[in-house]
Amino acid sequence: MANVSNEKPRNGLAGLRHWRFDLGAGLQVALVSMPLSLGIAVASGAPPITGIISAIIAGLIFPFLGGAYVTISGPAAGLAPALLAGMLTLGNGDLAAGYPLLLVAICLTGLVQVVLSMVNAGRFAIFLPVTVVEAMLAAIGIMIIVKQIPPLLGDLAPLSKDMITAITKLPESLLRIEWPVFVIGAICLLLMFFLNKTRMNRLKRLPPALVVAVIGILLGYAFNLDSRHLISMPDDILKGGITLPAFEDVWAQTELWGSIIIVVITLTLIDGIESLATIAAVDKIDPFQRKSHANTTLRAMGVSNMLSSIFGGLTIIPGGVKSRANIDAGGRTLWANFYNAVFLIIFLFLAKDLISRIPLAAIGSILVYVGWRLCEFRVFQKTYAIGR
Repeated sequence: MANVSNEKPRNGLAGLRHWRFDLGAGLQVALVSMPLSLGIAVASGAPPITGIISAIIAGLIFPFLGGAYVTISGPAAGLAPALLAGMLTLGNGDLAAGYPLLLVAICLTGLVQVVLSMVNAGRFAIFLPVTVVEAMLAAIGIMIIVKQIPPLLGDLAPLSKDMITAITKLPESLLRIEWPVFVIGAICLLLMFFLNKTRMNRLKRLPPALVVAVIGILLGYAFNLDSRHLISMPDDILKGGITLPAFEDVWAQTELWGSIIIVVITLTLIDGIESLATIAAVDKIDPFQRKSHANTTLRAMGVSNMLSSIFGGLTIIPGGVKSRANIDAGGRTLWANFYNAVFLIIFLFLAKDLISRIPLAAIGSILVYVGWRLCEFRVFQKTYAIGR
């Protein structure tokens, strides 16, 4: 038998021999994924539980379809602004009405991705300019930051559809500031930056998003926060947590078809570009230097998106933050993604009440940091260095 530590780990049944590495990594990824998934759902204007549902679907499906090795898939912050805009557009400003309609668009997006993979569209990833990807992600980062400022201040006003409106409403948010919420948000935001930048080995081992969520819970109890400022979870996960796509409504309302097509095109482009860019970036830090298959990943994302939408989940793409956590934790194959999903299911059913105690301000601080990483100054320096 070959030495497990010297061979290049493979996916599928052969990858199960690395279960000790992948199981531990899956647990650590789940601890990172839980607060991130909640935050992405909140930023998208969707019920918080939908973020966890999509992360679970991704983890259960992606390992069996392959395409990558240490990449962790799930909901991503990069698509949150597009999902929010799509939901408000389809629901005429009503998030609750727009979400079932958006699920139809997500399902169709997955179908388009599968078709694109059948014509080998993934091969065009090599021609994708780095500057285009960096610019797109930087713009998304700015959107995330702007739209998370109100929750950090305690303003629970409805999310704005576009950036101009969101920016013009910021002064109003300052007038509606809730000081206990602001204090919690400020502390959590400082912690996110400190824990991600610290050079202290003991602190570097702690998942910043998890630490911030826990600190947020404690501060929420200390300030006796009103439930309006906390994550909302359904009483019954299976009955109240799953929203079904409104296929019949979309079919009956022909006036929605144009908007659905625009949303599908938008999600397909952003999802496809970010997915292919992420697996290429993760390949560069894979300790075993394995190369992901762009076309296979595109098909896997398509199938995952269709299944996620059917169970009321968000769009699914490979995630850079969670993939990095997987590599740092010693994950070797896509089974780490599967174990991540299993642990998320356990957390969801055993710690639902605890999850519902996480302040929205703490989640907002996590999202602001994610947005900052997408648009920080070094991103522009890197792009400028590429030249014409």
